[in-house]
Amino acid sequence: EKLHGVASAIPECYAKLLEAGIHDLRTSPERLFRLYCTSFVNLGSASPGCAAVVDDWPAGMAGGGSVEAILQSSLEHLAVGARVAAVHFVKALLDAGKLTAAEVVEGFEQLLKRLDLDELRLDVPQIDAYLLEVSTEAHRQGLIHARGQGGGGGARN
Repeated sequence: EKLHGVASAIPECYAKLLEAGIHDLRTSPERLFRLYCTSFVNLGSASPGCAAVVDDWPAGMAGGGSVEAILQSSLEHLAVGARVAAVHFVKALLDAGKLTAAEVVEGFEQLLKRLDLDELRLDVPQIDAYLLEVSTEAHRQGLIHARGQGGGGGARN
């Protein structure tokens, strides 16, 4: 969705980073998610910006911890489409071979085990709706399965 019905232009600083391939030494899952989210919310998942972020994902940054960091970052993001963007980012990384199916499942499991919902509700009153949004989109994208469907949780790939 778009804020107030109008998509904002990608800020010039983000556009330059995306065009340059984002070769920054301070790269982190959270930082790459913010870049991906900006392109996703403004231009959609097929945008060149989203593709550039996925392509630039460092090989040594795989693992469930990275998936957890992306999802956690989306819960704290103010953009309306941030939770859906996070799931699409994880799916794009899986499809590109940057993450494995096991790492994706591990990341979702870690997030749910480590969240202190009571405390988080103080800072993010919409946390329950946000988690439902992440879960619904993750099911839709085939990243996780409802318990009782195909033997519990699991990503395809």
